[in-house]
Amino acid sequence: MRRWLRDTLATHSRTLYDPKYRMGAIVHTVDGVSRAIVYTVVKDKSGAPRRLLGLEEDPRGFEAPLHRGRGKFPLLPRPLTGGVSMTRSRRLS
Repeated sequence: MRRWLRDTLATHSRTLYDPKYRMGAIVHTVDGVSRAIVYTVVKDKSGAPRRLLGLEEDPRGFEAPLHRGRGKFPLLPRPLTGGVSMTRSRRLS
């Protein structure tokens, strides 16, 4: 896990991390365990990245907040669907 985390965070922070959002997130299964890593890049006075600070959480902890609005809010706004309301509970055939 440590090796995966060290390698993955180094690559992710250089290639996918968007400093506009101030946080990055990775959800992945490692050693058969689903993991969610949330982190931020700490920069020095010159703006160069110095440290990554973050935490690991079981991604199942995110399920309740993510699914709370399920079926209540459209996945896509009506202008993008030709006026058809599409919620997660409605499936395309």
